[in-house]
Amino acid sequence: MIRQVKTTLRCSWCLSEAPTLITYMGDSIVKMECQSCGHIYRISKASLYSSILSQWETRALTKPLRLAKEIKNHPSRFVLSFPFRVLTKPLRVTKELAQTYIKS
Repeated sequence: MIRQVKTTLRCSWCLSEAPTLITYMGDSIVKMECQSCGHIYRISKASLYSSILSQWETRALTKPLRLAKEIKNHPSRFVLSFPFRVLTKPLRVTKELAQTYIKS
């Protein structure tokens, strides 16, 4: 998921405190753009992909626990939604991967 946040930071290029647009992909910063001078600081693709892979690994390892909690807390909702989720999960993963690799 990509989101942008506007804030004020000191630009290392023009050395002024200026509005800055920070772009996140998941929990990782992808780039920061000074709105005053236009300088763009980009995060290397290797660092970005390493972070994304780490997030996917964490999500995969915690999925059984999250499903167990869902079964315990909302068994009827789980039973009703599970077949649909099994069918749509590959599409959702593909969409997320496409957004990650196309926009980075």
